[in-house]
Amino acid sequence: NLDDPINKYLPDSIPAIAYNEKPVTLASLSNHSSGLPRLPANFWQGADFQNPYKHYDDQRLFSFLKNYQMTREAGTEYEYSNLAVGLLAVILERVSGKPYEQLLREIIWQPLKMKSTRIALTSADSAKFATGHNNTAAHVHSWEFVSLAGAGAIRSSVEDLMLYAKAQMENGNSP
Repeated sequence: NLDDPINKYLPDSIPAIAYNEKPVTLASLSNHSSGLPRLPANFWQGADFQNPYKHYDDQRLFSFLKNYQMTREAGTEYEYSNLAVGLLAVILERVSGKPYEQLLREIIWQPLKMKSTRIALTSADSAKFATGHNNTAAHVHSWEFVSLAGAGAIRSSVEDLMLYAKAQMENGNSP
């Protein structure tokens, strides 16, 4: 249920994530109104600045949540949060017992025939993967995700993105 408190799906060692007894819910994670920060405070500890998500695992995430104190009620204002959408993916994994990539493949990519969309790249995929660049046009490393994959781990082709957009428009949704 979108109105479920997220603690329902987290380890019991994590105290209620709430402010004034109003809990963070699945809905507030998905619409960026959870009140959680953009990134967890312990995110950069030991991080490789070229590939910052690679080191961040569920153990670090749960350690952060165990000690985090909310500063406002969930649902009261919009604030973009990689932590929130990444945590939503972690919760989906915990509930389903499946890796996030498998869930996406089964629920979205296969039904839409998106054959070039994935999180983990094979060597054949890597050969087709566009190299990123920074603001000085220097090559930058792609980011790999251990936890928080919901914050941007998906890699796709233009063709697959068009399949997704078309499906959204045909269902009366905006892409």
